[in-house]
Amino acid sequence: MGLFSFRKGAASAQDRLGLVGTSPSPEYPDPVPLFEETVERHFKFHMDGGWATFEAQREGGAVVVQVVNATVNTCKEPVRMAVVLERAGLSDLAKRVSELDHDLFKISSAGPHELAQAVDAVFRHHYGLPIGYTVRAEVEG
Repeated sequence: MGLFSFRKGAASAQDRLGLVGTSPSPEYPDPVPLFEETVERHFKFHMDGGWATFEAQREGGAVVVQVVNATVNTCKEPVRMAVVLERAGLSDLAKRVSELDHDLFKISSAGPHELAQAVDAVFRHHYGLPIGYTVRAEVEG
């Protein structure tokens, strides 16, 4: 990218689709900041389509959680979202959950940090992943 690429409307790393990062890593030792960055990028550049997608590794295979707008998609996995959020100490979020389907949950007035906390709660308190679980995050179109 040249010095004046911004004049041509060149995309920066923060507004492109694709991998945002992985955790644990030097840049994201904890997953919540990674999740927040991914949701923010989705909100800023791709809210009209696509998802912020989070894929964590566990014994037996990967598990996926997605976010679009203020909706959390547990990808066909039935989750008791309000219970999961309560277990994670996020009772304020738990009170704002509306179940749209067994795997789709709207969290009213949730910003990127709260949605990041909700994703982490699903991985930790529904799937039982330990602290330091491996996860990748991307914005998909």
